Amino acid sequence: MKVEWLLRLYPRAWRGRYEDEFRALLEQHHVTVVTFLDVLLGALDAHLFPQLEAGRILNMTARIRTAVIMVLWGWVGFYPAGHHVYSLMFSSPFMAATQMNPATAIAYTFVVVGVMVSFLAVAAGGIPVAWSALASAIKGRRIGILILAALPILLMLAAWEVTAWLVRILPLVGRGQATLPEIGPIRLTAAGILGLLWTGGALAGTFAITLVTVKSSIGERIFRWTLNCAVAATLAMVVALGATLLWGLGLRYVPGALRSLNVSEANLVAAWTRVVVQMGLFAGLSVWGVVRGLREGSRHAA
Repeated sequence: MKVEWLLRLYPRAWRGRYEDEFRALLEQHHVTVVTFLDVLLGALDAHLFPQLEAGRILNMTARIRTAVIMVLWGWVGFYPAGHHVYSLMFSSPFMAATQMNPATAIAYTFVVVGVMVSFLAVAAGGIPVAWSALASAIKGRRIGILILAALPILLMLAAWEVTAWLVRILPLVGRGQATLPEIGPIRLTAAGILGLLWTGGALAGTFAITLVTVKSSIGERIFRWTLNCAVAATLAMVVALGATLLWGLGLRYVPGALRSLNVSEANLVAAWTRVVVQMGLFAGLSVWGVVRGLREGSRHAA
């Protein structure tokens, strides 16, 4: 991989100040996939926090902040898949199949615990950051930050309102007394509307939270606490991922489980694979962020 291409990932102002030093560093090492990913994150740091470049390539707090943001995005991608596995227990056939074997029952318990602990850890880490950002915005009269902070709440309220509307209108659709909206030739289903709504809302809300985190003055002590919570959330995600693997394998190989579900093995494996891949990709993103944040913290302590 060419060094010139890697350097172009960084802002022009950054290159004007650090290009020679960084070029020499890259030319001394063989550029591997890991090196490329680390350079990619360094470029993200440089774009997000150009004001923090002083005396070293990047400020420690900025790197920890980026690590925390990575875990947040990882959790946002992970949680829907984990919650999907959790919601299957509201289906009597899945509950009965899971309880047919102690191993699958225990694995499912760890899925639930992992998903819930990840949620609590993200909340515990996010609340101090949100409080500090809001206090800073109010003190500095930064209206833009306050609007961004309110956006996730407004999106959630809108999602709940549309969900409630669908609950009211679906019986009418079933009787032919109403129709769901159409976008050009595309006729939307209730599941499609909810999927677009909640996915779009989650992405937009997370992006707003990211901007609030980047643009606010938040102390290193708060980010260190948040990084600890990110570690807990990431460990919980890894536990839930491993438990989901065991749970799916158990359902496939426990005698009688597939028959009780009244579902084909191919469909079960396909659905389980999609969930595991999604959980694995985003849990991996969180692990990467945590390792990067802890490495930066230990380097600074040394």
